Amino acid sequence: MPPTFEFTKTWRLENSGSCTWTTGYSLVFVSGDQLGAPDQVPLPTEVPPESTVDLTLQMTAPDVDGTYRSEWMLENEQGTQFGIPGPFWTQIQVTAAIPENAAHITGLVWSDLCSPPGAEAQDTPQGCVALADGVVIADGIYDVGEPRVQGVTVSLAEGACPATTAVATSTTTSDGRYRFTGLDAGTYCVFVDPGSSNNAGVLMPGAWSWPEDLQGTQDIAAYTIELEPLLSATDAYFGWDFQLE
Repeated sequence: MPPTFEFTKTWRLENSGSCTWTTGYSLVFVSGDQLGAPDQVPLPTEVPPESTVDLTLQMTAPDVDGTYRSEWMLENEQGTQFGIPGPFWTQIQVTAAIPENAAHITGLVWSDLCSPPGAEAQDTPQGCVALADGVVIADGIYDVGEPRVQGVTVSLAEGACPATTAVATSTTTSDGRYRFTGLDAGTYCVFVDPGSSNNAGVLMPGAWSWPEDLQGTQDIAAYTIELEPLLSATDAYFGWDFQLE
């Protein structure tokens, strides 16, 4: 990114312990480059065991070219710091010599796991949610250890969604990731058609658990993404529940 560029960093953390993280816990800076962030930020909500929380910081790139790493941990009410293990971090490379089409879009397709279907809605299994019609599906949250899906064709179109004509495609690799690079600033639609000739043999049968507005359907999943100059968008995740037919 260019010097003095302002950006947002979010970590999604899972409480894998046995006690609840309260709002007395904080995200704290421990080492490296602080990148304009505050020393600590209280947790926005309580996080019971096996739950997740998104922790977000507003950061600013330094004004000198170079590589910068910012390391953070959690701290409880007694001042004890803990990690996963050790600090979690973000790392950036700052350079003034960035081409205009340096923006890119990345993301992943993952297999969203849910306990065997058939449970009653009032007794929703772990990792699942009950929809309004009582159908129980995977919860749409990417949890540590959930498999990634290889071989899914992700399409890119110019303009806002919905879109059907792709200007580029990317096939997910063994780690479930896709990537579109060398993009100019503008509006793009990133979408996955599970019923296409490329994807039907990989995804079907099943249904989307994420994005949220497609939970429990087999429709085309899509994100409209506004790319600013030099800005990378990396949050276009697609969750698929293979248990639903």
